[in-house]
Amino acid sequence: MLTIAIYEYFLTYKVPKGKNRLRTQFDIATKVIESLICSGIESGEFYCDNPEAMAKNIMFELEGMKICAQTMFISEKMVNEEILFIMKNLLLDE
Repeated sequence: MLTIAIYEYFLTYKVPKGKNRLRTQFDIATKVIESLICSGIESGEFYCDNPEAMAKNIMFELEGMKICAQTMFISEKMVNEEILFIMKNLLLDE
């Protein structure tokens, strides 16, 4: 329920970009994921033309699943399928 209250607050009150904690957390998580993707590219495990764009895409996907989990049923299987889909797009074909 706290997640719903947080989103309701940010939807109701227009928080300036620089003071928006949700945006700050999103940006930090995106940088972490981008770093992980870059490490995977360097080690030869991943292929990605644009790690920054892929990291943002992953974060939007995760954020969407978080909202879905609060507003409608989303099973563990559904989450796993989405994460597998993301990973398949990063893994090098052997």
